[in-house]
Amino acid sequence: MKPPLEPGLTLTGADSEWFWMMTQAAILLITLLLIFFKLRATATANAIIALQQFEEKWNTPAMARARFRVCQDFLSEVVPPDHDVAYHERRVLDFFEEMAIYTHHSALTNSIAWETYSSQIECYWIMLDERVRDLRVRYNGSSYYERFESLAKWMQSESDRRDGPNNATSEATIRSFATSEVARLQDQADIEQFKLNAEEA
Repeated sequence: MKPPLEPGLTLTGADSEWFWMMTQAAILLITLLLIFFKLRATATANAIIALQQFEEKWNTPAMARARFRVCQDFLSEVVPPDHDVAYHERRVLDFFEEMAIYTHHSALTNSIAWETYSSQIECYWIMLDERVRDLRVRYNGSSYYERFESLAKWMQSESDRRDGPNNATSEATIRSFATSEVARLQDQADIEQFKLNAEEA
């Protein structure tokens, strides 16, 4: 024998409004949760696609040559004529400015960018910082590469928070990064040349 429902708690009739209100609330909550998880999955998928696109662009031969020259110039303390930003420097700056725009509009989160490009963002900004400042003075515009600068500062603060201030970028750290980058890009160029020679043989 089933126990009777409490007075006023019926599933049918005029006193069943409580049941249908709770049912509607549960359905609404489930719907909102489904929408949230769908949007989250879509954002993750879009971030992965964006990262793949940046990775492809970062490793193109033209970008590799630009990165190589930026690092070589920094190590050799080469200054472009008239202190203007050289083409290979602009290519690297434009790459990170585009990435910073993505993070600014949440198409790519800062944390994902930190996980994948923190060293590159911090080091290349420091290597090109003076060039950007000269560009801003030369053309009287403070907005040149401001997104990149903002992202680089955030990356540095995040690195300090995660790794401690002892790991903050220094002249020695930047030179070590540039030296490693030159060697890595040289090896990459040698491999590409080897493949090209093998195809022509």
